[in-house]
Amino acid sequence: MTSPAYREYDHIVIGGGAFGSAACYWLSARPGSRVLGLEQYELGHRRGSSGDSSRYIRPYHRDRRYSQLLPAAYDAWRSVQSTWQTAPILFTIGGLEIGDGSAAGQQMITDLAAALERDSIPFESPSPAQVHARWPQFRMYGDEQCIYQGDAGFVDPRHAIRAHAEIARDRGATILAETPVTKIEHDSGRWVITTPAGEFRSPRIILTAGAWTQRLLDQLGYPLAITVTEEQVTYFGARTLSDFALDRMPTFTFRSDEPMLYGGPDYAGFGVKITQEIMKHTVAPETRSHQLDLGVVQTCKAFLSQRLPGVDGPMISGRTCLYAGPVDRDLIIDHVPGAPGALMAIGGGVGFKYSSLVGRLLTNLAHDETPQVDISGFGLARESLRTPGHGFGSICVWLSSAAF
Repeated sequence: MTSPAYREYDHIVIGGGAFGSAACYWLSARPGSRVLGLEQYELGHRRGSSGDSSRYIRPYHRDRRYSQLLPAAYDAWRSVQSTWQTAPILFTIGGLEIGDGSAAGQQMITDLAAALERDSIPFESPSPAQVHARWPQFRMYGDEQCIYQGDAGFVDPRHAIRAHAEIARDRGATILAETPVTKIEHDSGRWVITTPAGEFRSPRIILTAGAWTQRLLDQLGYPLAITVTEEQVTYFGARTLSDFALDRMPTFTFRSDEPMLYGGPDYAGFGVKITQEIMKHTVAPETRSHQLDLGVVQTCKAFLSQRLPGVDGPMISGRTCLYAGPVDRDLIIDHVPGAPGALMAIGGGVGFKYSSLVGRLLTNLAHDETPQVDISGFGLARESLRTPGHGFGSICVWLSSAAF
């Protein structure tokens, strides 16, 4: 545990994952800001939501609240990448959406096309035959509707979190790993944060602790229920893995009347990625099993056999991660009511693609500035957080936004 240089800070960020590291990055860009980041585990750990090699991003969303964030999200990633040359962060390799012949699959593609047209985003609508001709890895049956968008791709979360943290430290921020917060109190206009490394004080705190957010909010006296589910991702091999390289195929999403499947090409030797978002295994972060749902693994294998038959090797690896968010499973970026100087952000399973931007928006709020994009739809006062029975199970398939 590093010995901190100060005990008084302008901003203390609690949680050093996607949102927290981004907040440290953007806060530290302000001249003279004294920033402290606290992470209970090692930086880049795999116990939360960010422990993987890729998280998908695309420049469109059917919900206008999200689509208007995306240009700024891409800009934020490009800004970080221009500052950090150690390794690539953003990969724009294109994204293919496939709706099967079911009414649900067709409707989802129709809705996506309408969203792209609404936001004047260029896209292609290739026929099944054109998809197979361009990417022969995909087996098509002739009744699909498809969309291809060239700016879609993925962000490497390992590189993203490392870049945010390293640059923040270079600017003078203090980021302490393996430093859990044991108590939060408010005293004489300052937040007093107790950790094994001692007490720290600041007029402003930012809660970005993901699955561990609720215990922090409880200490602030704000009763927001956070639901945590355990999701998973799997990687498969192929006899000719080079056919599934980054320059040979796009990311893909398959939409039908079943829960969405999505994946992407081999990256850094991990294998072809495939997963199905299910959001049904509610867990506590400390007692989760870390065990794969074998039924989902079998569903992924069946999909590969039917749609990507060249991915004919064994499962190389699989891992679980956590989705954490409020009952409506939407982003929150807001001040914490009744807690002066306290801000929070949580992603609800859709957040990684926006994470650098979220850090920038939290910085705007921390400095009492108008955010660069409209975040009024992501506040704590929204109706969906006050509606009884509005939970994960009631979210339509559309909101499954490929967080992996």
